[in-house]
Amino acid sequence: MILRRFTSLPWLLDVLESKELLFSDPDNWEDENDSQILHSYREKKKLKTLQALCFTKDTETIYGWKAFADSSSGCYLKIDSDNINRKISNNDGFRQGEVKYIKMWDLKKETISINDIPFLKRWPYRDEKEYRYIFESDEEKGKVAIPIGLDDIISITFSQKMPEHTFLAIKEMIKFCYKISRIYRTTIYKNEIWIEFIKGKNDA
Repeated sequence: MILRRFTSLPWLLDVLESKELLFSDPDNWEDENDSQILHSYREKKKLKTLQALCFTKDTETIYGWKAFADSSSGCYLKIDSDNINRKISNNDGFRQGEVKYIKMWDLKKETISINDIPFLKRWPYRDEKEYRYIFESDEEKGKVAIPIGLDDIISITFSQKMPEHTFLAIKEMIKFCYKISRIYRTTIYKNEIWIEFIKGKNDA
């Protein structure tokens, strides 16, 4: 399964250097719909540690860029999750799955178990098409991360808001330091092939 992680250049460089995908504490998330239900889940389960790592199963979208990488340092990492999953298959505490998006008026109709809670979000977030990993434990844990080899990375794509000369410099640095060659700059905001094709169309 192919997953994308929209993020920023500092996070990307940390991944490349540490060769780890670092989880985060939901208590620090901006979306309180998400963070507060996960906090409630942790209390209900009497967990000392609950951390998460979020991806999208979708292809590149404007929503992904705007919501998670809307700056000149924005980028996304495209990975093969099968390789990642093998590295955690024998480790207790990890769970993963697609997020289910629920409409407010369907709440009373849904059969929701406590274990479903980490994989539920409100309907307005459905464009995320999120795939989520969580780590939970009844012990205090510090850093939680999944090892990632550089060969697990299919490609890296940078925002079109990044100046082209900056992109080219970063691309060469990553190729030299980490031996990753599949590095691109998105054309989502301006695609010359699309523009020239439409410009060249005449009335039928």
